[in-house]
This record gives sequence, structure tokens and C-alpha cells, in this order.
Amino acid sequence: MFDPFSLLPRKKKPYKAFAARKGEPPHGKSNGSDDEAEWIRTAPTGSFEILDSLKSHIAPKYMHFVFPVYNRLGKNAALVFHNLVVKIYGEHLQELILSIRRETCIYIQVFNEKEHLPPKKGEAIIKRIEIDMGDALKAYCMDMEAVIKEYFAEMGTWTQPETLPEPLS
Repeated sequence: MFDPFSLLPRKKKPYKAFAARKGEPPHGKSNGSDDEAEWIRTAPTGSFEILDSLKSHIAPKYMHFVFPVYNRLGKNAALVFHNLVVKIYGEHLQELILSIRRETCIYIQVFNEKEHLPPKKGEAIIKRIEIDMGDALKAYCMDMEAVIKEYFAEMGTWTQPETLPEPLS
């Protein structure tokens, strides 16, 4: 079976559970790496991205954020949006939740041992993210998948129409 992680670079990157704006100028450098500076420079201010290895990226908008559900231990959290609940399983998530509540979070990402170096003791780590959609959103996504399947089925049997005759001048 094909391993999608074989496409990733062999050298592991340092892991960072999330990145947040800290008042940097839009084109300035952050205290982190050049990659993080680029994220901060180019990231939209109205949303944050959820990164989970080779899965599709999802970028919920802050304007749809309702409230977080979390405990003081920082072990697990849930972010409630309209028609969407993002469940985060990890440790030391207090700063991450604070950055989302302040709407400064740029991305959150799941730790993957094939891709990342382990974080230092006491640093935030996200072990798993689950996304639960409301019934309306789930139905919409299923409808879109059906439309896409129909489209490709039609394209498989679709033939180029005959050329139109040249207009008479």
C-alpha cells in the first residue's frame, strides 16, 4: 500500500501546536522561524487553519465562532462554531484557547511523529482533532460529493460536439 508520508521531506521539522499574532507588523519577522514569519505575514485575519498532516485544511472563520469549551488542566477542548464543532485532544492547550478567544490564532496543527520532532516538556501538543458538522452542513457536503461524482460520470461519457459551421458573412 502507498504511504503518503513518503512524499514528505525526510528531515523532521520542529513541532509547534499553534501560531498566533503577537502584534508584529504585517511584513515583519516573528520570533520564530522564517516559515512562521511567512505564515504571520500572509495569514488572513478573519480565520485560522486546522492542519492535520495530509488531510484537507479547514479554515473556520472567527465571525462564526460561538464559544470554547475547555478545562483548566488544558488537556482537551472544543471550539463551537455555527454548524461546526472542532474537538481538540492534547495537552497544555491553555495558550492556544486564549489565542483563539482573542482571534489572533493563525493555525493549529496535529503532531505527527513522522513529520515533526517531539515538543519540549510542558509545551502544547495536539494529538488529535475531530471535526463534527451540523446536520445542515453535513448534508451540504454530501450533496456536493454527489454533484462531483455526477459531473465526473458525465465527463467520462461526454463527447466533444461537432464543430459549428463558419458564419456566413
